[in-house]
Amino acid sequence: MPKPKFKVGDKVKVLRASTDEEEHLWCDVWVSCSMDSMIGIEYTIRFIYTEGNYDSPSYSFGSYIVPEFVLQKVNEVGAQLLFDFME
Repeated sequence: MPKPKFKVGDKVKVLRASTDEEEHLWCDVWVSCSMDSMIGIEYTIRFIYTEGNYDSPSYSFGSYIVPEFVLQKVNEVGAQLLFDFME
């Protein structure tokens, strides 16, 4: 499993739902009837799941587990944006 992009305490935004084709990539499943309401909302990461043979770390905000590939880090006001090519 790759190293997690986020750490406990980071603020992230849920950008989209996970698709059925992506279910094998992470440790849980997306339940549309309850999890779709998370899309577009910012959360603080409480726990990181890195166990198992998956392609993506998963994160917990409380009662739900969400895969890394549907998240975007929320930058603090005034923070400089960093992109991969800048490192």
